[in-house]
Formats: sequence, C-alpha cells, structure tokens
Amino acid sequence: MPASLVNQLRLEACERLQAARLSAYQRPQRAAAAEPPTPYPEDTLTYLANVFNDQAEAHAAL
Repeated sequence: MPASLVNQLRLEACERLQAARLSAYQRPQRAAAAEPPTPYPEDTLTYLANVFNDQAEAHAAL
C-alpha cells in the first residue's frame, strides 16, 4: 500500500473524528453567580496597591 494512500486515509479519519467530536460536544452550564456578590475591599486604589514585596514597597516609597 503506497504511503500517500495511508496518509490520505489517516487525514480523512482525523477529519471525520474531529467532526464527530464537534457535533457531539455540549458546552457545560455556567456556574451560578455567588449570592450576595463578594464586595471589593476598597472603592479606589492607589499605585501602592501594586506592591507585592519589600523591594517594590521600598521603590514605591521613593
């Protein structure tokens, strides 16, 4: 059996498998939102909210 025929059959099989998987896929339901919604800790943020470590804090304090 020529390699070109084997490659063609393999490609066709992959395309059919992908089409079958896409047609059978069902998107899962989205989770319900938390009730009551979680409040954000602050109404406004400054540049200091972006400080993650001591070095960054020292640089921001300049």
